[in-house]
Amino acid sequence: MILSWTLSKALPYILWILVGLFLSWLLSRTNKKIRLIRFFIWVIPFSIYFAINPIYDGDFANNYRTLNTSILPEKVKAKLLVVAIPGCPYCMGSLETLKKLKTRNKNLDIQFLVCTTEKKSLSDYKLLAGNNIKVINTLKPNQWATIAEGTFPSFILVGKNTSKIWKNDGFGVRAKDEIESIISSN
Repeated sequence: MILSWTLSKALPYILWILVGLFLSWLLSRTNKKIRLIRFFIWVIPFSIYFAINPIYDGDFANNYRTLNTSILPEKVKAKLLVVAIPGCPYCMGSLETLKKLKTRNKNLDIQFLVCTTEKKSLSDYKLLAGNNIKVINTLKPNQWATIAEGTFPSFILVGKNTSKIWKNDGFGVRAKDEIESIISSN
């Protein structure tokens, strides 16, 4: 069974809250005088996990805008297109998520478009992407950068008439769930 991206992100936090409640309950059974401390015992496991794995603003985001597919500067052969720039650490980091998306959705075609005309700029991305994600360059880097509004990486779910585009900080677990839902319904 594969959990949704949202549940997979939220589940550890929920479990640590439950662990805290259990420890608090256990403590209350042994000593009735320390009820005030029970609250802190309840919060501590969650707080420790949160300190190690904080929830960032975009983690649960699904902030996209729509655009007419006909304005894309080049014909896109993939269902999910990621617009990146050479040497971008955030773009490089997004490849791990894309590989997980591909593993979970074998029929999802993903292209990783780097806004450059130089093919030598693709080598690091190709090495990390492996064989399942096609890394390409473009002859129209400025047009793609404009579509991405200068924010990289940007994720485009390409539709026949309308496409959805997410900036990196809006591509959270709810966005990934939406993509999987759309892919599985096609």
